Order: sequence, then structure tokens, then C-alpha cells
Amino acid sequence: MFEIKSTEKYAKYLNIYFYITGAFTLYTMLRIFMSRRGLPEGACPVENYNLELKIAIGMSIIYFVLSFFIKEDKSKKVKQDS
Repeated sequence: MFEIKSTEKYAKYLNIYFYITGAFTLYTMLRIFMSRRGLPEGACPVENYNLELKIAIGMSIIYFVLSFFIKEDKSKKVKQDS
């Protein structure tokens, strides 16, 4: 499988992408929760935020797939544990 050799630089960007994804997902879920409070019983608040939810799910899937391509440097991990 393909592995990225310069992992430190790409792992940093992947971590930033993870935080952006988490923040966007949390923001979307809070918007849904806040809009749900004002709706009558039986109304679905998710329909209004369908696109945002799809984007958040897509970003999470992209992060999950990209995390497989980052090769973990085992020599540095052993040195940090000592």
C-alpha cells in the first residue's frame, strides 16, 4: 500500500484537518440541537442541515482514509517511551 515517508509534516496537517473536522461537526450538531428546541413536536430539524451533515460525514471519512497512509515512525516512538 502507499505510505507517505515524510510523516512529521503530513501528520501535522492531518491533525489540523482532524480538528477542523471535529469543530465543523460539533458546530453542525449544536445548530441542529438549538433549532430543535423551537420546533413543534414531530418536526425534523435535520432536514434543514442535510448538506452540513453530509459534509461533516464526508470530512470524517476522508480523515479516516488518510490516516491509513501516514506511516508511524517506530524508532521515535521507542525513544519517547524510554
